[in-house]
Amino acid sequence: MSSNKKLIIFGAGRMGLSHAAMAGLLVPELRSIVVEPSFKTRTMLMLFCSRKITVKSDVCRSEIRAATHAIIATPPRVHQQNLLLLRESGFSGRLLIEKPISVAVEDVSLFDNVMSGYVLRHAHFWKLLKDRLRRESVHKVSVLLETNQDFGAVADGWRVQENAPGLSLLSEFGSHCINLMLDLIPLSGLSIISNKTNRVVLVSNGKFGHNIELKANSRDVRKSVYSVTVETSASVYMTDFYSFTKTLPDGTIAESANLASAGVHARAYLRGVEFCEQMDTLLADTPINRADLTGALETDRLLSEIQEDMRCRK
Repeated sequence: MSSNKKLIIFGAGRMGLSHAAMAGLLVPELRSIVVEPSFKTRTMLMLFCSRKITVKSDVCRSEIRAATHAIIATPPRVHQQNLLLLRESGFSGRLLIEKPISVAVEDVSLFDNVMSGYVLRHAHFWKLLKDRLRRESVHKVSVLLETNQDFGAVADGWRVQENAPGLSLLSEFGSHCINLMLDLIPLSGLSIISNKTNRVVLVSNGKFGHNIELKANSRDVRKSVYSVTVETSASVYMTDFYSFTKTLPDGTIAESANLASAGVHARAYLRGVEFCEQMDTLLADTPINRADLTGALETDRLLSEIQEDMRCRK
């Protein structure tokens, strides 16, 4: 990777800082600017950040034009504002927008190389699953998210929305599940089967009945775990992103692997191997696959429809 890369990150929350750290691990000579309006947060970062990271409350247009890469990792309500700032300042580099991307289609479409924060698409076993499915016809997709987080407890932050049962759970985890399903099959829409504080079930419109289940306050997991099951005419595939299996109709396991047995490793590790792969893709010189942005925009549309339906059901 070229050493003349310059990165601007909007937002010094957990994702913004994670991206800054990962970029620095992959390209130690990288110069980065982190834009954060909070004085308290900036003061803390100035004490701990390396000399190659500059922390600022604002960034001038000449700095934006000089940047080769940008990441929008602010709360979604200001994604559009930051996108317009990039456009109006003449930014022409590679851009990552954290999920949900929450930007206008006509504005983001003006950028040539844009990717979303849907990091699971970069996972080793997700790529393996998609490779296997190139030779088979998908009959049914089931996506499960299980987390020990209790959405019945009082919490703060932009992710928490208490005005409808299941809305906070959906807003926190639903977009990843929808985005994964869209990467495998087209979806015209999703209907709500159940919306409770700690459990949401969605089913696809149409005859196949692809489904998504969000299960919170679980005692069976220590952290959030996504798993995907795909049924075809010839086999059943399952991955939880740590392991992968292919089962034949007679119950025989035809293929089985985990990250260790597959020898999967990252050049640098932070938040998982797929997080490294995502940053590698952003910092690379090859064109970014437009399907990533298309899937993210469609995820936004479907998520917004379901959220509105939940509010109407209140």
